[in-house]
Amino acid sequence: CRERSQRCSSDGDCCRGLVCSNVTETCEPPITIDCSDAIDIVFAVDTSCSISSLDKDRIRTFMTEIARAFFLSPSIEDDGVQMGALTFNKGTQHVAYLSDVEDPGKLIQSIATMNLTEVGCSTHTYAALERMENLYFTSGRGDRPDAPNQVILLSDGVTKPDGKVQDTYDNADSLRATGAVILVVGLPQGCKPNKPNCVPQVIGQEEWMRISGASDNPDLMINILSADFTRLRDTVMQIGEKVCGKGSVRVLGAN
Repeated sequence: CRERSQRCSSDGDCCRGLVCSNVTETCEPPITIDCSDAIDIVFAVDTSCSISSLDKDRIRTFMTEIARAFFLSPSIEDDGVQMGALTFNKGTQHVAYLSDVEDPGKLIQSIATMNLTEVGCSTHTYAALERMENLYFTSGRGDRPDAPNQVILLSDGVTKPDGKVQDTYDNADSLRATGAVILVVGLPQGCKPNKPNCVPQVIGQEEWMRISGASDNPDLMINILSADFTRLRDTVMQIGEKVCGKGSVRVLGAN
């Protein structure tokens, strides 16, 4: 595949997260997000059994597009965005720390090739929230003391096993108490291949409200985004505006 600014004739020529510009005939990010201030972002991605292989591939493209969309700061002393990521299912799996942005190309590659295979069929949301607070948002892993912390959690359902739901709520409260803002991208729960008449259901609203803090503060309802697996590029734009403000998002080819 061809990397950014390399010549192309179609989107298929370009690496994941890039498209072929009709204007320059080069591979470019479809969306760019310009944050005027420093911000540290960690993504937590649900990869449980209820998400199909096709939808997981769409998530991988979404994650790569958003990594390419931001201006990634290569130094802890610079403004700009640092990005980390982990997945969760039965436990958590590491993808990237904030400090990995020292090599932006390597960070993007880690996200573009992230393993989304489920480990067991659980949804340990509580573990992902705990790991972010106690490992990913720490100075040893690149967290900048003066940069706001932003969590972006993608999930299609609720914590499993059921007995750990309160741990999810407690860990979300603890993480938000550090000053982190939690943005939840709620996805519909997909259908299994042996159920052709199934309609995807959105089942996690109550949990997403508790995680974001909207249950106690209705103003935080704006931090819950409803998304569709086929329209995740729209979600990239929504996240950009939530994190970096109106006017920060530019779409390739738009005036």
